[in-house]
Amino acid sequence: MSYSENEAGPALAPFVERLCFSNDEGPGASPGVRVVPDGAIDVLFSVARDGGSGTAHVFGLKTRSLWVETPDARDNVLLRLRPGAAERVFGVRASELTDRALPLRELAGTEADAWLERLARTRSNESRARVAQAELGRWFRARARVADADDALLAHASARLGRPGAPRVAALAQALGVGERRLERLFLARIGVTPKAYARIARFQATYRELGAGAELVSLALAHGYFDQAHLNRDFRELAGAPPRRIFPSRDRPAHPSLPG
Repeated sequence: MSYSENEAGPALAPFVERLCFSNDEGPGASPGVRVVPDGAIDVLFSVARDGGSGTAHVFGLKTRSLWVETPDARDNVLLRLRPGAAERVFGVRASELTDRALPLRELAGTEADAWLERLARTRSNESRARVAQAELGRWFRARARVADADDALLAHASARLGRPGAPRVAALAQALGVGERRLERLFLARIGVTPKAYARIARFQATYRELGAGAELVSLALAHGYFDQAHLNRDFRELAGAPPRRIFPSRDRPAHPSLPG
C-alpha cells in the first residue's frame, strides 16, 4: 500500500489539518492495517478499485486500536479534521463520536453520496484532492457555525497538550486563566475526550511514529515523558493493543501510517 499526504488548501484549511491518501498496489484483498489512536476525528472515503460500492464515514477520536482489512483493492481519501472542527461543521458533540464510525450520510445528508461518487470517478490523488478542496470546502464553509472564543481557547490548549513536554492539565488551565472543569467540558464537547486523555494519546502517537521510523526504545520513552519502559509498554498495550516490540519487531522498515481510520 502506498501512502501520501498534503496540507489542506485555503478552502479546507480552517477545518482540515491535512489530506491523506492510501492506495492498494495490487488486486484483491489488502493486507491488514493496525490503526492506532492519533487524537483526531477523520472523514474517510474508501473507493473500491473494481467499481464496487465505496463507503464514506466519520471516524470519531479513537481511544483504542483497530485492525482494518478490506476484501478488495481500495483507494482511500482521508480528511484529518482540526480539533473542534467536527463539532463546528456537523453540529454534534465530539464525545458522541468517540470510538465510533458513523456513515457520513447521517451527518451530511445526500451530499455525502455525491462526494463519494465524484471521488470514485477520478483516477488520481491529485484530482481527488481538487474534488475534496472544492466540494467539501464549499460545504464546510456554508455549514460551519461561526468560530467563537472557545474555539480559540481549544486550539491553543490542544496545541500545548499535543507537543512534547506538555504541561499538566491543572497548570495549563491556570496559565490560560480558566478552570479545569471548563477545559474538560470544552474538550469533551469539541474533541471527544478529556484534556488528560488527549495529552496521553498525543504522547503515544508521537512515540509510535518515532518508533516506526527506527528510534531507540528506552531513550524515546524518557524523551516523551514516560516514567520508564514499563510505563510506555502499558500505554501501548492499552492504546495500540500490543507492546512496542511486537508492533515493531524490525527496524528495517517503517510502521504503516495510521490509515484508514
